[in-house]
Amino acid sequence: MDGEDYKKHSAVIARFTMNYLKTDVLPRTYGALIANAALIRNRSDYEDFFVCSVEDTEKLIEGAEAFFCDVKII
Repeated sequence: MDGEDYKKHSAVIARFTMNYLKTDVLPRTYGALIANAALIRNRSDYEDFFVCSVEDTEKLIEGAEAFFCDVKII
């Protein structure tokens, strides 16, 4: 959105946090959602037998839907 490009997920998350959460463009509560989503993604990519729970999946979906609604406003 800002014309920036990154090679690592962690760099995207850091820049997003700096530009949108710390400046209160979006609610800071999305920081925890993004951190949890990144943790689950890493675990599912690198752990042989990791399975995300239904509860965690539902929380991620609810958070993603709220995030999508907030981002549409910007």
